[in-house]
This record gives sequence, C-alpha cells and structure tokens, in this order.
Amino acid sequence: MRSTGDVSGSAPCHICRTTLQKGDYIHVARMAPIAARRHKHVNGDLGMTGRLGLRGRLMLAIVPIALLAASAAGIGIFSFEATRQQQNTVSEEAIPALITAQQLYAKTDSLTAIGRMVAAAENQDAVNSASANLESVENAISDDIARLGQLGVDAEILNSFSSKTGQLGSNIRLLSDTRMSLFSLGATLGERVEQNAKAAADIELLANDLGMNASMDLTDNASSLYSLIGSPDQTSAAFETLNTLLDVNAVNVQNMGDLRANAFQIPATGDQVVAANSFEALDRVKFRADPLLTQLQKGIERIADDDEKAHGQKQFDIIHANLNPNADQNLFDLQRKRLETIDTVEDILSQNNSISADIAQSAQQVLEQMQNKIDNANHAVEETIEASKTVMIAVILAVIVISGLILWLYVQRNLLRRLIGLNRAMARLAGGDLNTPVIDKGRDEIADMAVAVETFRENGLEAQRLRTENEAAEERAEQLRRQTLLEMADGFETTVNTLVSELVEAAGDMGNTMSKMADNAGNNVARAMEVTNASQDASRNVSSVSSATEELSASVREIERQISKAEEISQNAVDQARRSDETVRQMSETASRIGEVIDLITNIADQTNLLALNATIEAARAGDAGKGFAVVAGEVKNLATQTQRATDDIGRQIEEMRTVSNDAVEMISAIAHTIGEMDVISASIGAAMRQQGAATGEIASGSEEAANGVRHVSDNMESVSHTANMVQDLASHAREVAGELLRKTQNLQLEANNFVSRVRAD
Repeated sequence: MRSTGDVSGSAPCHICRTTLQKGDYIHVARMAPIAARRHKHVNGDLGMTGRLGLRGRLMLAIVPIALLAASAAGIGIFSFEATRQQQNTVSEEAIPALITAQQLYAKTDSLTAIGRMVAAAENQDAVNSASANLESVENAISDDIARLGQLGVDAEILNSFSSKTGQLGSNIRLLSDTRMSLFSLGATLGERVEQNAKAAADIELLANDLGMNASMDLTDNASSLYSLIGSPDQTSAAFETLNTLLDVNAVNVQNMGDLRANAFQIPATGDQVVAANSFEALDRVKFRADPLLTQLQKGIERIADDDEKAHGQKQFDIIHANLNPNADQNLFDLQRKRLETIDTVEDILSQNNSISADIAQSAQQVLEQMQNKIDNANHAVEETIEASKTVMIAVILAVIVISGLILWLYVQRNLLRRLIGLNRAMARLAGGDLNTPVIDKGRDEIADMAVAVETFRENGLEAQRLRTENEAAEERAEQLRRQTLLEMADGFETTVNTLVSELVEAAGDMGNTMSKMADNAGNNVARAMEVTNASQDASRNVSSVSSATEELSASVREIERQISKAEEISQNAVDQARRSDETVRQMSETASRIGEVIDLITNIADQTNLLALNATIEAARAGDAGKGFAVVAGEVKNLATQTQRATDDIGRQIEEMRTVSNDAVEMISAIAHTIGEMDVISASIGAAMRQQGAATGEIASGSEEAANGVRHVSDNMESVSHTANMVQDLASHAREVAGELLRKTQNLQLEANNFVSRVRAD
C-alpha cells in the first residue's frame, strides 16, 4: 500500500488558503467548525440573539411533562404515607410475631431432634453430647414464648405451648437416663458373653489336646497289636493290648470329641442370647442351653487327669454362672432387663412424638393468628394502592397525550426531518457522491452541522481532483520501470543461455571420453579374468591331485593305526566277555537265593491272613465291644493280602531275570569267539596297508611341486585383473560426474528462464 504523503498534487484550502496535499482530511475536519462560525457571522446570527436555540426549544417541550410528573409524585407521597402506617402494623407487630413463632417452632424441632439423637446414640458419650444443649434450647424457648406474649399473641395458646415443651424436655431427660442404663446393660452383657466365649475356647483347646493324646495312644496300641499278631507266643499280650485299645483309647477319643463339640456350641449360645429380640426368643435359647450345660459337665467329669479336670471344671463354672437361669447376673436376666429397657425407650419416644404433634398444632395456631393480622393490613394497603393507581393512570394518560403532541409537532416534523436529511447527505458523501450540495434553512445547531458537511463536500471535490492527477503520474512511472526491467531480462537471458550451451557441450565431450575409457578398461578386465580363471583351474587340478595323494597317504596311516587299535580292542573285548560271563552266572545264583526268601515271605503272609481271619471271627462274637478290634483285624488282613500279592510279583520278576541271565551267558560266549576271528583278520590288513603307504608318499611329493608353479602364475594375473578393475571404476565415476554436471547445467538454465519470465511478468 502507498501512504497518503507520497503522492504529488496540491491545492489551496477554501477557508485558510493553505496548500493541501492529497488525502489531508484531518485539516479539512479541523476547519469545518471555523467555516460554520463564519457562515453564522455572515448571516448575522452569532449567539442566536433574539431567538431560542435547539436547547431552549427542547426545555420548553419538557416543562409540561415535568409538571405532570411532580403532580404524580405528590399523589404517590400521600399514598405511600397511608401504606406506611399499615405496614408498621405488619412489620412491627405481625411479622416479628410471625418470625418469633417460626423460630419457636424451629427450636421445638431442635428439642425433638435432641430426643431423636439421644434415642439413636450408640454409646454413653454420644448420649451426653446429644443432650448437652438441652437446657439452653429450653431457655431459648421460654424467651420466645415471653416475646410472643409482648407482641399480643393469645396467652392461652402460649401457656399450652409452654406446658408441652416442658413435658418434652422432661421426657428427653428420662430418655437420656434410660439410654445410659441400656448402654450399661449392653456393656455388662458384652463382657459376660466375651468371658463365656473365652472359657468355652479354653475347654475346646483342652479337649483338643486330650483328644490328640488319646488318638496317639490308640495309634501306638494298634501298631503294638499289629506286631503281636504274627507271634503265637504273644496271644495273651495281643488280647490285652486290644482291650486297652477298645475300652480306653477309643472311649477317650470319643469323649474328648463330644466335649469339644459341646464347648464349640457355647459361644454361639451366648450370641443367640444377645441376638434375642423378644422374650419368647430368649426362652427358646434358655431351653436349648440347659441340656448343653449337662452334657458339658459330663464331658469334663470323664477327663482322667485330675489337673486337667480341675482346669476344665473352673472354666465350666464360668460358663455355668453365665448360662444358668438361676445364677445371679446371668446372661438371660441381663438380656431380659435390656429388652425391658428397650421397651421403655420405645414408650418414651412414642410420648415424644405425641407431644411434638401437639406442639406443632399450637405453633400452627400462633402462625394462623399472625397471618390473619398480616392479611388485614395487606387488605388496607391494597385499597390505598388502588386509589393511588387510579390517579396515576390519569396522570400517565395526560403525559402520553402531551408528549405525543410534542413529538409530532416539533420533534417529528422539525428536528427529525432536518436530521434525517442531514444524515442522508452525509451518507452520500461517505459513498463518494460529491455532486449534491447540502442545504438547511434553519437557524440553529442543525444548520451549523449542515454548513460543516457542505465544507466537507467541497474539500472532498478538491481531494478527488488531486487524487486523479497523482494516479496519472504513478501510471507513467510504472510504465518506465517495466520497460527497464524487460531490457535487463533480455540481456540476462542471452548471456546465461550462451554460457549454459558451452557448459553442456563440454560436459557431453567429457562423458563420451569417460565412456570410451571405461569400455577399454572393461575389455582388459575380461581378458585378465580369462587368464586368471585358466591358471586357477590348472592350480586347482594340480592341488586336487596333491591333496588326494596326501589324503590317501594319511588314510593309509590312519588305517594302520586303527587296525592296531582294533587288535587291542578285540583282545580287551575277549577279556570283558569272559568277565561278563562270570558276572551273569553269579547273578543267576543270587536270583535263585532271592526266590527262596520270597517263598518264606509268602508263608508268613498266609499265616498272618489266617490270624486276621480268626481275629475277625472273635470280634464278631464279642459284638459292639469288639468293633474296634474288628477294624484292626481287617487292616491286618489287608496288609497280609498286599504282602502276598507283592511277593508273587517279585517271584515272577526273579524267574524272568534267571531266564534272561542264561540267555546272556550263551550270547557272551558267541561274541568272544567272533572277536577272536576279527583279531586275526585285522593283523593281515595291517601288513598290506603299510606297503601301500610307501607308494603314496612318492606321488604326493611330485604333485606338490607342480601346484606351486601354477599358483605363482595365478597370483600375477589376479594383480593385473585388480588394476584393470580400478581403472574401470575410476572411468565410471568420471562419467557419473560428467552426467551430474550436465544435469546441474540444465537446472541452471531452467532457473534462469524462470527468473526472466517472472521479471517480464512483473
């Protein structure tokens, strides 16, 4: 963009006659008020002497409306005074009484909430915390009742209110004491239940230890009985052990198991007492507890050890004191008192609910009385407001009519018409229409504005003329600049194209030379490779003969060594075969002796099975007393049967091992004979191979000399081939460089042409 100060062309100002540049609109704006004042001075109207200006006319139009507004304000003041008197009755008597009644009702709610919190408290601290504010709330209620009496509330209603709140406070104190007693009972009951459970756990642990000892004695006696069954001279000891096992050990195990089961039920019984929520449920638990205590006492009396029995009896006494209905402070009496206390709490809460309902009714009566008083005052206020409203409507209608006349006769037909005309003239100036003059025949401030706008129009015409002259000068300068650029572009294009053509021709010659050089180097490499390949083939053939001869000689030597080693191994194999034959024969004899031992074990198992059968028969004759012995006899019989099956399996395995051992002896003898024959054959092969080794040594020395000569020729040709390859690589690289130079030259020519095209386009 071009600034407003860089163009040529100027003209004198119509007001101050100073020289103006194109776009100097700020100076024009500053001169507009001066032109307006000059216009007024010329017309002899400076200061609007003898006439009212725009401000005076507007003030005269507003005065009637202001008088009507003052009349409306006077009427409003009168109405407000009457309303104030009615509102004093409401605000100073009815509303304070209403607010105090609402606060009183809220405080009675707080009193009821204290009762609910006391009833819901979970411990004594919570009860104390809930009832801490009881006295302060009661005092606040008394103060509110006294204030309502001062505000004119019915004394009968207030007396009923005071009586009900006092009764509610007394009930809350009674509820607090009852809840404290209930928590005390609960704590005592919990301690006794925990004491009961601990004593039962001690008895259960004692029964578990004694039961484990009895089980171990039972296991030991069963093992002793099993060891005595196989000995005919230990029959008396076996029956004595069996009697101990059945009459003592088994009975002790059963008794301790019953004692442990009964002790296990004691904590659950205590929990059931605490969980009983009615007297009927408590009686059902009491009915189940009596036989449980009897069985527990019998189990402790069956303990054989005096110290253990004394310890168990001590714990039973604790349980008996807790679960015996005839004992002092037993669990059933404590829970019964707790249930009675809970019923008392429920009765108090029911009374509190009834009292709260009565208090709510009394509070509602106070609220209704105050609401009636407020309604009467509001009715009087509404009548006053209706009268004021009628007068205000009349004043408003008068204001509307007078304002409408002023708007129509003066504002619409005079001010707005002239302002709209002036606005349209300014819009034409802003849109570029400078040909229509601005004319206003008034003699006020709007006429001054019209003069200023006309001055703007005249200065705009002058600025338009200057802008046209400046644009013509700029067009001539632009044509001159463009012609100069075209001449420079033509000269640059000719020079660059000449240089690029010469560079392209030189790069092409260089590429052709490098291509011929690379072709010649490639032919040399090919011929060198042919010679190298031929010499390498000859070298490989001679080397192959030499290597084969060496390998043959080495193979002959290795065969000689292996044959010698084979002779030694054959001799060792014969010795090992003889020793293996002896070992297998010894293993066969050992298997025979193991078979005799197995026969002896089988006979013992048969006798044990027979004894177990006899013991089973005797146990059946003994009836219930012989059940434990029958179990032991059955286990012994099963053990004998398993032993017999195991010995039968071992016997079959030993017989198979003896058969395999005999077959192994025969096979080892045959192997030893075959190895002896192989030893003789290996000696003959060794003599023949030593003769062949001498002949292959002479062939190997001649082949080695021929291979050395051929390798020397091959090495020289490889050096020639390597040099030719290097020449070919250098030629290829030079050809690539020439090609890259050609491409960059073409890119240079393309960029130069683009530059020239842009210059010509500009």
